[in-house]
Amino acid sequence: MKTIIFLMLFLSTSIYASYNSLHLIITQDDMDKYRQKAESYEFSNSQIMIQGESKPVKKLATRGQTSIQAPRRSFSVKLEEKITLNNLANGHVEQFKTKDFKLVNMWEDNGYVTAQLGYNFFREFGLYKTRTTYAEVFINNVSQGLYLVVDNPEVYAKHKVKAECFVRRGYGTSYEIKFPKLEDDNEKYIDCEEAFQRSMKPPKHLQGEALYQYLSKVLNMKAYYEWLMINTLLESGDYSDEVYFYAVKDFYSPTYYYFEIMAWDPDDIFQKPHLSIPNLLRKERLKQTLLMSLEIHLERLIDRDTYLYSKFAGDLMKFLETEVTDELIDRLIKETRNKIAPYLGNEQIKEMSKYDRLDKSIKDTGYTTEYIDNLLSQYAKRIKARKQDLLIKAQKVLKP
Repeated sequence: MKTIIFLMLFLSTSIYASYNSLHLIITQDDMDKYRQKAESYEFSNSQIMIQGESKPVKKLATRGQTSIQAPRRSFSVKLEEKITLNNLANGHVEQFKTKDFKLVNMWEDNGYVTAQLGYNFFREFGLYKTRTTYAEVFINNVSQGLYLVVDNPEVYAKHKVKAECFVRRGYGTSYEIKFPKLEDDNEKYIDCEEAFQRSMKPPKHLQGEALYQYLSKVLNMKAYYEWLMINTLLESGDYSDEVYFYAVKDFYSPTYYYFEIMAWDPDDIFQKPHLSIPNLLRKERLKQTLLMSLEIHLERLIDRDTYLYSKFAGDLMKFLETEVTDELIDRLIKETRNKIAPYLGNEQIKEMSKYDRLDKSIKDTGYTTEYIDNLLSQYAKRIKARKQDLLIKAQKVLKP
C-alpha cells in the first residue's frame, strides 16, 4: 500500500513539476503597433523571462495564417542563447534546451489537446522528430493563456541530421523550399527542387511494382505510408500541407536526394476532408478510399494504382493489428492528459480560452477540466472505432 501511495505521489509531483511559465517583456510602443491590426508584426525590442531569468531576444514575431486574426496570436521566437523548458515524457520530467521555437496559440485546437495527441502519435512511430510542451505565456506580466511550445523543425533538419534540402509541401502542386536558399546557392536549390518534384510526380509511364520501386528510391515509402496511415486513423482531413521533406546526399544516395519525412502541425485531426477542388471532384471516391484526402498527385497515384493501393491496404491492416493496439491508444491519450494536467484548473488560462474558437456550449465557461477529460475519453473511443472500420475496409480491398 505504501508503495502504491509513493508512486501516486511521485507521478503527481512529476506532472506538476513540468509546468512552464514564459514571460515576454515588450515595449509599450511595440504593444501599441501590435494591437493596431490583425497582421504579421515583428517586435523591435523585447526580452523573455523564464524561471525568473531574463534572456535577450534575437527575433520575436507573430506567425500563422488564420491564427493571425486571433485575439491571442502565435509567435516565432529566436533567442541569443538557449532556455531550458520542462517536458513530461513517459511519466517523468525531462528538460530540454532550445533557442528557436514557436508559441502556438491553439485557438482552434479543441481542448488544447488535439494537436498534442497528433504529435504523440507521430512521435511514437518516429515521424515527428522535435519536441513539444505546454507553457503559460505572459506579456508584460499579463497572462495570455496556454500555448503549445514547438521546437523549430528547420533547426532539427539543418543541425541534427545535416540535411541539404528541406521542403514544406503545400496544397496542390505548391511547396516552399526552406533551405538551401536560392540566393545562397543556386545549384543546390535547383537540385533540391528537381528532386522534390520527382518524388511527388514520378514518370507517367510507370505503374504497379515498378512505380513503387521508383518511389522507394527517392522517398522513404515505408515512412510515407505510415504517415498516411496515422492521418487516416486520426481522420485528419487537411494534412496535405502539414509535412516536411528533408534529404541528404550520403553513402546510400551519393548522386541524388533521398527524402525522409517529418509530420507537422496535426491540428486538423477528427475533421472531414479539406474542401479543395481536387477533393470536391472526388467526393464519392473519398467515401470509399482508405485515404483521407486526394488533393495531392502522389495520393491520387496511390489510390488509383492497384499495386500501390493494395500494398497500402495490406500495410495498414498489419499496422493497425500489430502496432496500434488499444493499449497504445490508451497510453497516448493518458500521456496527452498528463502533459496538460499542470494547467488544468488555472483560472487565467480558462478565462483566456474564451477568446478562442469554442463550441457554443462552452463559450461562457471556457475549457474546464471536466470538458477536457470528457473530450479525451471521446477521442479514445473514436480512434478505436475508426481502427475497426479501417480494418474492415482494408480487408475488402485485399479480398474483394
